[in-house]
Amino acid sequence: MDIRKLQYFISVAETLSFTKAAKEHYISQTAMSQQIASIESELEVLLFDRNKLKVAITPAGEVLLGEVKEIVAKYEQAIKKTQDVYKGRKGSIRVGYAGPTEVELLREIIEVFQERYPYVELHIENNTFKKLSKNLKDGSCDFIFAIAGEINNIPSLEKVTLKNEPAVLVVSRKHPKANRKNMNASEIANEEIIMISEECGQLNFERMLESCRKDGYEPRIIERVNSLDTLLFMVELNRGVSFLPKSHANRLNNKVAFIDIVNTHHSFSIDMSWVRSNKNEYIDKFIDISREIYSR
Repeated sequence: MDIRKLQYFISVAETLSFTKAAKEHYISQTAMSQQIASIESELEVLLFDRNKLKVAITPAGEVLLGEVKEIVAKYEQAIKKTQDVYKGRKGSIRVGYAGPTEVELLREIIEVFQERYPYVELHIENNTFKKLSKNLKDGSCDFIFAIAGEINNIPSLEKVTLKNEPAVLVVSRKHPKANRKNMNASEIANEEIIMISEECGQLNFERMLESCRKDGYEPRIIERVNSLDTLLFMVELNRGVSFLPKSHANRLNNKVAFIDIVNTHHSFSIDMSWVRSNKNEYIDKFIDISREIYSR
């Protein structure tokens, strides 16, 4: 049995019409019927129940359909990939991220990916959690790097947590505690806190609140902002303090300081998310590289 026959079978199984399937492959209905009969004879099974009114697939046909669709898809993908390389065509990967912490994770993955697949085009987008989630759902993005849990409610969503790191308290250099190396979480109770708003990340906002409460206090939130740049600007002006991943510390300017927090529940986790049904041939390769790097 060759691939061509399997393609014929899939067309009949999906259309439940020998006529429509024959038109898809530019052969006669009689030829299509003969090809399906040939498969049935070879397998010694009945794949379709036929009568004058309709065609119905049998249980045996359902089993065969489930098995051969993947085989044919991989065969067609292999042919296309071979032809694309020969003709100089390039594949592509589209990646979205929400913030600077995600950039650090993404950079290392992309460096390895580009080294292994230099002919693949990379499209990178920075956007809000809401927009990124929409793009992942409608297929305009292959991968999203975002705070754990912010990308959700998407059919066949897959995700893996790449990093979990402690939070630090970010304060202005004018703040009376700016020279402290660390402080107990309970000392933050009297601080005025600036947070990224719910609109920019509902789950992140809720986790910040929950972590403060687990640390033993109700946060005194004085401002809710829509970007990290605004948050840092407010901190620089000594309007309040905030929480950031510790990895941000090396990128902060000299107008702010970071303080390690002792006995805190605050932390930041970053997920890489993708849709299982995505047919991009480079999805698995990108995932493999990500796991190689972050399982070290």
